[in-house]
Amino acid sequence: MMLRCAMKCLDCDCNVSDIVDVHDAFAEEVIAPVPVQACARPTRDMMAHTMGHGAAASTWRPKKPTPKATELPWQLSSREVRDTVLLSGRFTKADKVAYMRDVEKELQKCGIRTFMVKAGAGQDFGVLTAMGLHRARAMVAFCTSTYGERTRVGYETYQELKYVHENGEDGAKIALLPIKLAEVYPPCPPDEVGRSLCRLAFSRSLVYVDGLLDGTSYKQAEDVAKLIVESLRRMNLLHEVTK
Repeated sequence: MMLRCAMKCLDCDCNVSDIVDVHDAFAEEVIAPVPVQACARPTRDMMAHTMGHGAAASTWRPKKPTPKATELPWQLSSREVRDTVLLSGRFTKADKVAYMRDVEKELQKCGIRTFMVKAGAGQDFGVLTAMGLHRARAMVAFCTSTYGERTRVGYETYQELKYVHENGEDGAKIALLPIKLAEVYPPCPPDEVGRSLCRLAFSRSLVYVDGLLDGTSYKQAEDVAKLIVESLRRMNLLHEVTK
């Protein structure tokens, strides 16, 4: 038998046909038009591939490309969380560093989230300080006589105090809580730039915690921690920095 196949052109809507020899029991019939490229006559190989040799012939359809999944861009939350108390002090003497760490432990016992730089081998002191300032809701300044000195050696108390002063309640909302640990207050570092900043940041209206017993020795770390917690409560910050 002879099987006639009609093909429809996509552009001009004309019909093109070809005759293919098919050994079948059916008489001549017309297959439904199939879209092809503009005025391109189908070859015998195409017809043989698209038509079955059985009783029912299938119509060829071009495969549609599988759509690729759309990749959404990574989005970071713009919400800034400040829920930590940063402990700031000069690491010039081992006994003073140990005292600040003892106060930190007592604050943690009270449920306060604290941050104090403890740079180990291979760690960047400046990066850790920046992280602490970024998360700080309040900064406790252990005001020894040279606190705030501008040494120009990496990150230091001068830069910490400057950042907090410039980003106070009207900016990044970092509260400043001084701990008086020397007879002279505000601190009086040897450089003029540091002294000027201390006089500006530690104003007379800023209430400090007295950490001295008799003018020279420090109060117990537990007692100072309790005074800090009470100050945070009066400043209405305790709920923001408590675990």
